[in-house]
Amino acid sequence: MGFWVFIFAVAVYVAVAGYTDLRMQRIPNYLTVPTAVCGLLFNILPSSFTVPLDTSLLKSLEGFAAGFGLLIIPWFFGGGGTGDVKLLAALGAWLGPLYVFLAFVLALLFATVMAGVVMTIKFSQNPALQPKKNEGERPSPEAKKLGNKTLRRRRNSVPFAIPVAAGTWCVLGWMVLKVLLPTS
Repeated sequence: MGFWVFIFAVAVYVAVAGYTDLRMQRIPNYLTVPTAVCGLLFNILPSSFTVPLDTSLLKSLEGFAAGFGLLIIPWFFGGGGTGDVKLLAALGAWLGPLYVFLAFVLALLFATVMAGVVMTIKFSQNPALQPKKNEGERPSPEAKKLGNKTLRRRRNSVPFAIPVAAGTWCVLGWMVLKVLLPTS
């Protein structure tokens, strides 16, 4: 029973985080902080409840630190927001260091593919994003309102919580397959 609670809780968390990041372009503390605390508490439960997971408070804290550490340096240099850092830290509290690292690597692969697709579609279909042919052209009303730099950043960004959710669902799927199809 505990394993399925774990799978459901983590799957829903990353889904809500992905949706929130897509809609609001941020992942609020009221989502990440309680999730991290619940992950720590879940991993304190007796192992008979959470079988077949290797759970302990130490594994949870290691996962939290690993998730935090994976994105804190890129954040420091402007490569993402603090919500992404907290998202991965809370996820690490649930998954532990190995699985959060696997989810992160898969998220990077998904983010790369998504960014390529988004850029290809945006540049092929939207003339406002095409390089200007002559410098005398006037900016669009939307560009005036937001500022050209902000507008370009918003149009060209991929909310990182979405690839994190996809990577996490792959890891969860693998965990479920390990439970349903045990190896001899």
